[in-house]
Amino acid sequence: MSSLTVNVNDQSYTGHQIRPTVKDSNNNTQITAKLGTVNIDLGQFTISYPDSKDANKEVGTGTLTLAPKASNKNFTGSKEVSFKIVGQKIIWSNDVANAFKVYDANGKEVNVANQSFIYDGKAHTFASATFNYSYTDPITHKTVKLEEGKDFEIKYFHNVTGNANHEAYIAVVGKGNYAGNNDTTNQVFEDENGQKVNAITYKKFTITPVQLSDQNVTVSNGTYAEGMAVKPVVKVSYGRDALTLEEGKDYKLVGVGAYTEPTTTKKYTVSVEGINGYTGTTSSVNWGIDKKDLADCDITAAKNSKGSVSVVVMNGNVKVPTEKYVVTENADGTVTVTPAKDSKYYIGSKTVTLAGSEANEKPGTPMISNVKVVGNKATVILSGDTDGAAGYDYVISTDRDCITNKDYTSVNKNQVQTSTTFKYVQQRTYYAYCHAWKRDENGKKVFSSWSNLKTATVK
Repeated sequence: MSSLTVNVNDQSYTGHQIRPTVKDSNNNTQITAKLGTVNIDLGQFTISYPDSKDANKEVGTGTLTLAPKASNKNFTGSKEVSFKIVGQKIIWSNDVANAFKVYDANGKEVNVANQSFIYDGKAHTFASATFNYSYTDPITHKTVKLEEGKDFEIKYFHNVTGNANHEAYIAVVGKGNYAGNNDTTNQVFEDENGQKVNAITYKKFTITPVQLSDQNVTVSNGTYAEGMAVKPVVKVSYGRDALTLEEGKDYKLVGVGAYTEPTTTKKYTVSVEGINGYTGTTSSVNWGIDKKDLADCDITAAKNSKGSVSVVVMNGNVKVPTEKYVVTENADGTVTVTPAKDSKYYIGSKTVTLAGSEANEKPGTPMISNVKVVGNKATVILSGDTDGAAGYDYVISTDRDCITNKDYTSVNKNQVQTSTTFKYVQQRTYYAYCHAWKRDENGKKVFSSWSNLKTATVK
């Protein structure tokens, strides 16, 4: 019997013990068996079921046992076979739909299809909802009433921003022993993560997006970033309180290319396109790339025991080549950094104090190039090795200002690789940072400045 391959079709929950037979009441085959590639006639076997009245009853796994009849001389022993018990599929009907009712704060029934909310970044809900549905058990002929929390849940989907068609859903979702029947017209839709929802029934309402206009947008020149692509400085605000919108969450920039060199005119254009709860595309605005002021660069300087001065100039996360600046050592223990003659890239100057030893130099500032999300894992990836770094500390947080607030969701310290993976990350939007470190002469850690911010959403 162990050589037999037996397959049992999924069985739907009935509220009673399930005993699959070779053919169901409609003469459809439910159980098949093969020996290698040869179909085996199941008429030569007896089928038995567990003795417990509670076995093979609830959604999950059921079992049956095949044994050869006395006349069957080809097989010996017995074989226990598992099969799936799935939720009873409730077929959509007008009765099912009418059992689902939604109410306002005054207890008045709401025609959900006529309801529209203007996007405001908040989840829109109704005061209450009920699903009073029952059916007649075909075996006992008793009425079975579905219970909220045990047999179904009432849930909202897309009720913050709406889906691509500005639709939101309030739905009765089967739980435990019940499920929808995959009716693509009346039961199935996609959730916020693109996953199929097989509801028992649902109602749709509208989230009206906010129209962006030219008056919502201000655009300023970007600043040279040592060969990195430069974006304009764009501020998008909305409403009486001038709420500042977030790129990637509320809008995207249209027309931004891989521009890197400073310009003498505003030769590029950019427009803003609303996404999620915002819509519309603004008029194009001209912008250019300004030279970087050295006063805004991170500059460190040190003198070693032999009297040699070393200077590191960081434009954001990128080290500036020495040929692009001039270093002047001052008598007061400082150095002044100025642009190279006729510089196309830098203006201004910066004076910094000389550190007493190379060991006290801060490592360069790391740059996060990407945060890769797979399932519930988020991997923070640096653009490459950081000058002077012996290791890295990585943090993620749901607080955008976590570096100031010291509010970290998770910390991966003392990493030697230019990437690290945070495991078991919950579904949220996270902000990632990194700083590099090395050891000074006394073995104490010397930290770099914090990296750029990268945003990642775990869905």
